Amino acid sequence: MSDWLDILGCEDDDANALADAGVKKVSDGDALERLPSGGLVFYQDSTHRYFWIEDGKENLTSVTSVLKVLDKPALVHSAWKLGLENLDYRQEWGKAATRGTSVHAAMEGLAVGAIPDLDEFPSEDRGYVAGLAAAWADLSPRVAASEVIVASRGLGIAGRFDLLAEARGEMALIDLKTNKPGRAYDSHHLQLAGYRLLLKESGWALPDAEYVLAVGEDGTWDREKQFVRGVATEEDFLAVLGAFRAQRGLEKRLKEAA
Repeated sequence: MSDWLDILGCEDDDANALADAGVKKVSDGDALERLPSGGLVFYQDSTHRYFWIEDGKENLTSVTSVLKVLDKPALVHSAWKLGLENLDYRQEWGKAATRGTSVHAAMEGLAVGAIPDLDEFPSEDRGYVAGLAAAWADLSPRVAASEVIVASRGLGIAGRFDLLAEARGEMALIDLKTNKPGRAYDSHHLQLAGYRLLLKESGWALPDAEYVLAVGEDGTWDREKQFVRGVATEEDFLAVLGAFRAQRGLEKRLKEAA
C-alpha cells in the first residue's frame, strides 16, 4: 500500500477505499482525486478511463470521449492531405498526441516556476513549447490549480482541466491546445464548457471566464488570436452529451437486433 501512496500522493483512507473498490494495483500515470464535494475519482492511465469510487467503482465517460460524437470534417481533410504527401494519417496523428503530452509537461513545469529548456524536447515540439513560454511570459498567470480531475456521478462524466489561474485580471479556467496554426476550434469551446460544468458539480468555485490557449508550430504568440475566451455554454455541452448518449443507445440496439 505504501507504493500506492507514493504514486497517487493520496491519504491512507482514500487508498484503502480504492482497494476496497476492487482495484488490485496502480501504476505511474494513475491518479486519485478527492473532490471538494467529497467524491473520490480514480483515473487509470493504461486505459485512459475514469471511475467513481464508492461501494465499488463506476465507470465515468471522459469529456473528450463525449465530444467525439461531433462531426469533424477538418480531420477528414487533414487525412486526405497527409495521404497526398504519402504519409500515414494514423502515424501523423499519433505524433500529434505525443506532442500534446510533451507540451503539457512544459506547462506543468511552468506552473511550478520551471522555465522549459527547449533542448530537452523533441525538435518537432520545440516551436510549440516556445510559443507556450511566450504566452506564459505575456499572461503571467498566478496558478491556483493545475492538472486536476473533476467529475459528476450524476452525469456520469469526468475530465482533467489544465489550469486554473488568475490572468489578465480575472480567475480563468485555461485549456492548452496544440495544433499547427495555433487555433481554437469549436470542440475546444465545448470542452471548456464541460469542464466548467464539472467544476461546479465537483464543488469548486466557478472561474470568471474560460479560455483556450492555443499554441502553434512556429513558436509565435499573438494574445488576441491565441488566447480565446470560451463562448460555449453548459447547455451547449449538455446537448452534445445527450447526442452522445443517444448514439450509444442506438449502437447498443443495433447490436442486439443483429
